[in-house]
Amino acid sequence: MQTFKTNFFTQLKQNWKSALTVALVSIPLSISIAIASGASPLNGIITAVWGGLIAALFSASKFNIVGPAGALTAILAAAALQFGPAALSSIAIIAGIIIIIAWALRLDKYITYIPSSVIHGFTLSVAIVIGFNQLNFAFGLTNLTKHAGFLSNVLETFSHIQLASPAITGFFIFSLAFLFAMLKFFPKLPGAVLLAPIAIAVGYFAQKGSLPFDLITLGEVFPNLKLSIFSIPDLVFANSYVLPAATVALVAILETILSAKIADRMTKTKHDQRKEILGLGLANIGSGFFGGLPATGVFVRTSLNVRSGATSKMSQGMNALMVAIISIVLLSAFNYMPMAGIAAILIFAAIRMVEVKHFKRLYACDKTAFAVAIIVAAISVYEDAMIGILVGTTISLIILIERMSKGQFELVVNKDKKIINRIIGGEADHKLEIAPDAHVCVYSIKGHLTYANAHVHVHRIEKTLFGCNIIVLRLRELVYVDVDGIEALDDILAAISKKGGRAIITGISPLIAKQLKHSHDFTRIVESGDVFDRSHQALNALGYELSGNN
Repeated sequence: MQTFKTNFFTQLKQNWKSALTVALVSIPLSISIAIASGASPLNGIITAVWGGLIAALFSASKFNIVGPAGALTAILAAAALQFGPAALSSIAIIAGIIIIIAWALRLDKYITYIPSSVIHGFTLSVAIVIGFNQLNFAFGLTNLTKHAGFLSNVLETFSHIQLASPAITGFFIFSLAFLFAMLKFFPKLPGAVLLAPIAIAVGYFAQKGSLPFDLITLGEVFPNLKLSIFSIPDLVFANSYVLPAATVALVAILETILSAKIADRMTKTKHDQRKEILGLGLANIGSGFFGGLPATGVFVRTSLNVRSGATSKMSQGMNALMVAIISIVLLSAFNYMPMAGIAAILIFAAIRMVEVKHFKRLYACDKTAFAVAIIVAAISVYEDAMIGILVGTTISLIILIERMSKGQFELVVNKDKKIINRIIGGEADHKLEIAPDAHVCVYSIKGHLTYANAHVHVHRIEKTLFGCNIIVLRLRELVYVDVDGIEALDDILAAISKKGGRAIITGISPLIAKQLKHSHDFTRIVESGDVFDRSHQALNALGYELSGNN
């Protein structure tokens, strides 16, 4: 018992500062994200409190902060517009149930196979939606017609841009500039923590008539703002909620896993991904039950948690409690927060979401992946995030299969016991130019030999390499063979024998050898003694004088 008390107070001492730091950042962000999601500011506070507290109790990562996230705002804003803000708590519960089903069926491991290009494209779309959805608050535009489509709302805003309030626009520009200045000159200090009290003070004096301009404040937009973190909503479950809930679940799992991995890299630790997903599901159910929004791991607050000295999950638990306490004490002050200041926080967060270095790397390394990211972003903005993710993942899989179908290989051509040509790749066969009287060709099959590419290897050998007297099939870099691959190897060996050539096989792993026992032609090669562990051993047997480990 004494040891438990000692450990408890030791962790309390080690984590209260990080918990307080993250709480001060979480409150303005939670309010802002809730508004961007089409909900009340209180929904964001409830999410940060209950989502964070339940995740701290049941998840695995010592550092991951779970709460309302910008990545979900586009999905939730569309749902709130279609079904009403009250539906978001029900969607949170359904999303939590879907996450737990995915955990029970171990589906989370497949979700992580979504390519990074798709994730970057989705993140870009979220940033675009968050940023442009704040323009009305940034310019002080009110009473504009609300449309079902994002682009229609943006056009509505710009068609009334001449009505923008100079004072509100000026305060928005000041707030955004302040956040970027803090990032540049004091990167370790969260700008939102300092901007919030400044903005509240300006909003207070503006409302009291002490300043020569008016600002639209949080209290004016939400006049009945009263904190109740135990409010049980009027829950309704409809079939139409399942699709947005499934999208939320998918994004929440991805964001939470990424956030936890970022924390692992920063702290040189390793979390239990399965337990983390279970905690996420329970956090969403709890958040929705108490009237909150869907929650996910948030890497900005997680990184801040680590940098602020957190050592255990107590930091997240204390952070949730501190959000509740500070909100109860200071909620009346947040009534004076100008909406232009909240818009600045959200637009700043949206800009920071888009990591330009990732898009530069995509463009430099793989322009096709860059194009996929842009397609995902465009579809997600114009139509729906789930459709964008599914389309992007499908395109990426088609591209992967197409590249695999090239049949990756390496070819070494020998004549008079000298290498006269070396070709590496998986491109069109017209690039292969083999001397008609070449003596030995070493053909390495790389990666997979499957239904996707087996016919390419057969075609390449039949059309290009039959000029070689001896063909050495090097299989050291072959990692997987399916039934079609075994049949293709039979076809290759039978064709070489029919042409009067000699086939030698080298570098077979025990796993591949076990599969090839079902091949009649391979068995024939084994019986003839033309199977070697290393390619240089086979070449030495043919009269070459080589040494090496190939």
